[in-house]
Amino acid sequence: MEFTDASTWSELITESMAPLRVTVRFWAGARRAAGRSQEVLQVTGLADLRAQLAARSALSAVMAVASILVDGQAACENDRLSDGSVVDVLPPFAGGSDDVRGS
Repeated sequence: MEFTDASTWSELITESMAPLRVTVRFWAGARRAAGRSQEVLQVTGLADLRAQLAARSALSAVMAVASILVDGQAACENDRLSDGSVVDVLPPFAGGSDDVRGS
């Protein structure tokens, strides 16, 4: 895509900063910390979503170590969100035993 004038750049920047409505689903310890299983947030991107959640005192520790899935796929900080995306907040899981036979 080639940009030839300032208005095109301005439109692109404005569009990329438009708030997106995403459904955030909380799992395990994240659910306990959030006090709910899911909520809808308006965010400008994944970094904004992480910042909003980390700003909540109950979720700050969880967000520091949580994995994030976007629409079922592992997400990186620079991944884009879409309006209507489903974001899963997964704290680290632990437990179990090396002996799966139970003996």
